[in-house]
Amino acid sequence: MKKELFSIVLLSITVMVYAQTTYVNPLERWASYNVQEVNTFATGEETTAPGKFFQFGRNMSFPTTGYVTIETGALTPQDARTWTSPSLLYPADPTTKAIANWYSEVRDDLNTWEKIVGETMLAPDVDMSYKGMNNGNPCPEGYHLPTINEAYTILKGSFVFDQIVENLDVAEKNIDLYGDNNLADYVADYKKVDNNTVVGLRFKGTSNASAFIYQLVDYATATGHITIKAKAAGDATINDIAGWNEAAWSDAVVRHLPLSGYRLSYTNLSQQYISNVGKEVYFWLNTIDPTKRNYAMALGFMGWNATNRVFGTDYFSKSRDMGAFCRCIKNSVQITTALPGIEKTNLVVTTGKENLKISTDETGLELNISSAAGANIYIGKMQQSSVSVQVAPGVYIIKVGNAIQKAIVN
Repeated sequence: MKKELFSIVLLSITVMVYAQTTYVNPLERWASYNVQEVNTFATGEETTAPGKFFQFGRNMSFPTTGYVTIETGALTPQDARTWTSPSLLYPADPTTKAIANWYSEVRDDLNTWEKIVGETMLAPDVDMSYKGMNNGNPCPEGYHLPTINEAYTILKGSFVFDQIVENLDVAEKNIDLYGDNNLADYVADYKKVDNNTVVGLRFKGTSNASAFIYQLVDYATATGHITIKAKAAGDATINDIAGWNEAAWSDAVVRHLPLSGYRLSYTNLSQQYISNVGKEVYFWLNTIDPTKRNYAMALGFMGWNATNRVFGTDYFSKSRDMGAFCRCIKNSVQITTALPGIEKTNLVVTTGKENLKISTDETGLELNISSAAGANIYIGKMQQSSVSVQVAPGVYIIKVGNAIQKAIVN
């Protein structure tokens, strides 16, 4: 059988997964603000600047105060009101909540934000500016709406602030840590500090082991928000992390999620209001719920009462006609130049079926192959100018001397 060879992708400076000893902060790729207008972030105080609401797959923004009118009868994304109307669109009487989408056509192929915008752009009289400058994605260039697997970098699954006590060795599967659509499984610990604070030790046993703290601040007020911090855990245990003081978190990456409510997916036939400011918030993910047609997954917090304050990912599936926020994540940018501090050498890596072939112009150098999660796969030396290693399908980091490359094996 003919073996197919694949070109090698050099490591991203942004993602920094180029060595087992290099730490990747899971929060660093996340934007500090929500989207305000298509391809533009909000500004102001990070804990309270809400940005604006969006219906899933529609590049029109809606304010976070006051009422917004409702228009019904949208059949497809090519309805002219998609790009001309300042109203929220519904296919039928919104009080029935029968379709859970802002247009009535059922199209399983329109399963991402960009595809829905692309369908709108087929309309003969659509304004070309509606698509924006990022291929239909509402995020600024260099960012995109995260998939649910990327959202798992903030939290996999969900927890209730008041109820979690201590969860150890939690399996967290299918996480896209680097933004390259290569999913990996990890293990985490969680522990309650108080009714508004949970800490986590995530990506345990890898070079990316991270200490997290999730804080619910000013719940049920206009300034309510969730603060998330993450930093390298080193050798710390979950009990160590639970005991860290504020100074210990001073070098962490910090993101704030304002609890700015949402616009209801149904109300009356004329106008729509904002619900639960200070108690709830939802952020669109570019992943359609596989179990519910016309629903999309969301990262969110639901705190509709003081004893059921749920934060997480898998827990939330929202109808695409509601108004929710867009919190973007950086792209995984590929580079073709040497990384800072890495000497240039003629290191060539090619991949075949379950095989890595490493070639260099110098023998005797240390050879280390690790998984994307940081686990050692192979340690040895370049006894010859070319070495072949059998590996399972996956993403690998190859280091020969001080030269590093990343390879994908199918």
